[in-house]
Amino acid sequence: MNNIKHLRRLRWGVLATVVAGIATSVAMNILDAPNNGVARAIAAFPPLALFAGIELISRIPSSNRWLSTGRILGTLAVAGVAGSISYSSMVGTVQIYGLGGWRATIFPVSVDGLMLVATLSLVEVVRKIRQLEAAPAAVVAALPAPAPAALPVPAAPAAVVHAPERSIVEQVQAAPLPAPVSPAPVHYARRQSQRVSPLTGLPLTI
Repeated sequence: MNNIKHLRRLRWGVLATVVAGIATSVAMNILDAPNNGVARAIAAFPPLALFAGIELISRIPSSNRWLSTGRILGTLAVAGVAGSISYSSMVGTVQIYGLGGWRATIFPVSVDGLMLVATLSLVEVVRKIRQLEAAPAAVVAALPAPAPAALPVPAAPAAVVHAPERSIVEQVQAAPLPAPVSPAPVHYARRQSQRVSPLTGLPLTI
């Protein structure tokens, strides 16, 4: 993740370098153009067209080999036209402002060379960012799919055994008989007769 953040910051730095080279080329073309708006607009268009081609190559991911090859060849053609016009315009501008000879001849190489290096670097950085962003998705796609959870099998209902219905006579016959009840013992009170002792006068028990 940190590497991706670093590459994204680097991409903005490389893009700023490309913009600086395009701006220098546009300025040189305008300074060398005749003093009217139409001529200056025409002179400024080739570098801007090159910048648009660079952005299309770096921003749009490649989905087809032949289409990508066509985009690259088209951008190279625009770069060749823009480079030729910018070279002659920069040589004329440098000569107007006092730098002649070999210095005026090689000065455009520094601007166009910087744009070339920055453009290739931009394409390379964007390609690396796409590879790092696609790596987690490829890892996730390579993981085996989780096995579906086994559903619980419902248990078979217990068989209910119904006792056959019996008639009232059978139910009465099957009912347990009550325990016999023994009769309570009968205690007979002993009849006592009382007599008085003639000697003591106390009652006698017989």
